[in-house]
Amino acid sequence: MYQVMPNGEQINPYHDSRRKRMLDLLVALPMRAATLPVQKISAVYLEHALGDGAPYFHQERSLLGLNKFTMTKLRTMRHHGPTDKEIAYSQHNPRIPGFGARLLRLLRIDELPQLTAVLKKDMTLVSVRPLDDQTLEHYQDAGNPDLMEQLRRQIKINRIRPGLT
Repeated sequence: MYQVMPNGEQINPYHDSRRKRMLDLLVALPMRAATLPVQKISAVYLEHALGDGAPYFHQERSLLGLNKFTMTKLRTMRHHGPTDKEIAYSQHNPRIPGFGARLLRLLRIDELPQLTAVLKKDMTLVSVRPLDDQTLEHYQDAGNPDLMEQLRRQIKINRIRPGLT
């Protein structure tokens, strides 16, 4: 049932099986087609609400621990804002431009562009959500044993295809 890696770790092969890929395509393709108008309307709204254009946010993520891919989302936050993490991660973050952007985040409409990554086989519909490379570097630089353990777990997680949920 499990695939054994060269270092002896066991990975569930279901994460990259043909059945899972077929399920991804059968769900993602019609979802992408059905939600494309909503995504485009949201992008136009965000272009005006943000005031600086660029309605899409791109971030590099690790794919299966080795390769990288660019994850794309609708950008529902302004570039510049508070650096205080308590404010930055709160529901009332001043970088979120109004009710419309909050609604897009609440309904997860900002995640719709990731369906393209599922179709390109960079992501899958259901799997783990890997950390971005900056966060992984932060774990390495901290030297904290607890953070290093979290980093080891995250490296194991990055060996399976990342997912939307």
